[in-house]
Amino acid sequence: MDIFRREDLHHLYLFYHVAKEGGFTRAAARLGLAQSSISRSISMLEKSINLQLLVRSTRKVALTSAGEKLLRSLDQGFGQLENGWMLLNQLREKPAGTVRINGSRQAIEQVLLPRLQSLRDAYPDIALELIENNTFVDIVKERYDAGVRYGSMVNEDMVSVRIGPDVPMRVVGSPNFLRQHGIPAHPRELDKYPCIGYRGYIDITPPEDGCSAMPAQSLKPRRWEWGWPMKRRI
Repeated sequence: MDIFRREDLHHLYLFYHVAKEGGFTRAAARLGLAQSSISRSISMLEKSINLQLLVRSTRKVALTSAGEKLLRSLDQGFGQLENGWMLLNQLREKPAGTVRINGSRQAIEQVLLPRLQSLRDAYPDIALELIENNTFVDIVKERYDAGVRYGSMVNEDMVSVRIGPDVPMRVVGSPNFLRQHGIPAHPRELDKYPCIGYRGYIDITPPEDGCSAMPAQSLKPRRWEWGWPMKRRI
C-alpha cells in the first residue's frame, strides 16, 4: 500500500471496533452494520496492506502481532475523535462557548443590550463578546459569528434575520439654527445649510432610488459612500 486512500480510513475504523469489541458480532451491533459487511471490509484492509490482522474462529477473533501494533496506533486517534464527537453532541444539546457579535454603538445599545439578561438566563454557558465598530466590516474575514446592521445594509452572500422593529430616524436642529436658516422640506435642501460632513463606506449594492447612497468613484467596484453630496463647511 503506497498511498493512503479515503476508503482505507473506513476500513481502519471498522477494524478498530472489531478489535475493541473482541469480535464481529458485538462490533456489528455497536455500529449498526451487517457482520458480512464488516468482515469484507477487514479482508480488503488486510489485502491492501498485505498483512493478516485478525485470526478468525467460529466464536471469536484474535489479533495478530501486526493487528496489535495497528490497534495501539489507532487507539489514541480514534479515541480522541469519538470524544470530540461526543463533545459536539453535548454542545448541540446545551450551547456553550464564545459568540462574537459586531455592531455599531447604536445597534448594541438599542438592540442587543436589552436582550442580554434573557440570553444569559437561557444559555448560561455562552460567553458573549460585543465588538463596537461603526464601519461595515467583513464578518467572515474578521471571524465574527454575527453582526447587527440597520435596514438592508447586508452583503448579498450574508443571511439576514430581522431581530427588532423599525428604527425611526429624525433630522433635528436647534431652535436658533432653524430660525436663522429655515426648516428644510427635503434632505436635498441640506446642501444649503452649514454642515459637518460624515462619511461611511459599505460593501453593498446601493439602493435603487439613489436617495441614500452615492458612488465613490475613487474606490473599488461595489464599494459605496453613503451620505448626501452636500457642501461641507466643517
